[in-house]
Amino acid sequence: QEVTGWPMSKWKRWDEPRRVYHALKIGLFMRRPDLYERIDRRVDWMLERGLVAEVKKLLETYGFLGPTAAQALGYKEVLRYLEGKIDRATCRSLMQRNTRRFAKRQLTWLRKESDVCWFDRQDPDSRCAVLRKIDRWLKAGE
Repeated sequence: QEVTGWPMSKWKRWDEPRRVYHALKIGLFMRRPDLYERIDRRVDWMLERGLVAEVKKLLETYGFLGPTAAQALGYKEVLRYLEGKIDRATCRSLMQRNTRRFAKRQLTWLRKESDVCWFDRQDPDSRCAVLRKIDRWLKAGE
């Protein structure tokens, strides 16, 4: 204000978000039992394909995992398993439970977003509806 004589409120509208990009937010959802079954299968897949060996190799190479990695889903449980604090079945069970809880928190957070267009992932017509919505949005921006 000293240089221009204008208050900061004249330079920028603080109450309105500045939109640099136009974004179309698309959310895909599935029924919770199906989502949880898919999470459980994914955890099994990760364990079958060497997650324990991966964490063990990182520990051998670096001697530790950084704080972010040590708290990551899957790594956290595998670390406890490798430390002998839990058995493999408990490791698997905790990975599944913690991932389901994380997915639930994500959905709760995303549902608060008012501008997300939600589509049922398991609805065969959903893919076409999403594509039509994107097409309309793109044409409106031309």
